[in-house]
Amino acid sequence: FDLFLRSYLSEEAKHLHVISDPRAHITRQMKAALAEVTAAFRNVAFSLDGIRAENAFLHVGADFLVDKDLRVWMLEMNAWPAAKGGVGPGVGIVGDHYNRMLPEMVDIVFEVYKKQLQG
Repeated sequence: FDLFLRSYLSEEAKHLHVISDPRAHITRQMKAALAEVTAAFRNVAFSLDGIRAENAFLHVGADFLVDKDLRVWMLEMNAWPAAKGGVGPGVGIVGDHYNRMLPEMVDIVFEVYKKQLQG
């Protein structure tokens, strides 16, 4: 990907030469889009009784398009993105990923919760 970006910027998009780190430029836009959508749906996506939204997590997938000027456009965002073999905990590739991540995610959420209780 980096090789493609360098080649693109040197051959086809010379007007974008001011972007010193194209990968970081794209990544920042993706993170900003994800943060904006997450903030907009925070109270809906994290609506578990007794759990503060900042102590929750949600596994999502997002599709982006990068245009010729390296502007990022979010096409869609889905809960439980499916790779193959089904969707949800314990199912297919996503299930394998989920099963590896879940213990660490729970540890992090629990650590934040304990720190909030302690003030």
